[in-house]
Amino acid sequence: ADDKREHAKHLLALVDDGSVCDLPSISEPVPVDKFPEMIDQPRIEYPKVAMKRGVEGSMFVKALVDKSGVVVKAMVHKSSGSMSLDNAAVEHAYYCRYKPAEQSGNPIAVWVAYQYEFVLH
Repeated sequence: ADDKREHAKHLLALVDDGSVCDLPSISEPVPVDKFPEMIDQPRIEYPKVAMKRGVEGSMFVKALVDKSGVVVKAMVHKSSGSMSLDNAAVEHAYYCRYKPAEQSGNPIAVWVAYQYEFVLH
């Protein structure tokens, strides 16, 4: 709950200082010298509904990482076919932290895409 409040505060700060205007559109390629590097990825919880039904799947999330390394927008890029798996992955993306991308030595906001694998053991 505290993480979600901090994330909401960060988003409000983005709106207040006008830096949202500096964020790239999802279709806008951004040249970088250094790609963003994930530095913190908490363990994802398998959705209980999917677990009970034996649902497994793979999906891709597209996330906008701002110049401080925080995910400010996340969405399904390619669905697993399971809404509960897709929703869990998108929500989880907001908890990941990055070393931001760089352009000419300065941190910049960029979109990243990565895969989530949900496999029952």
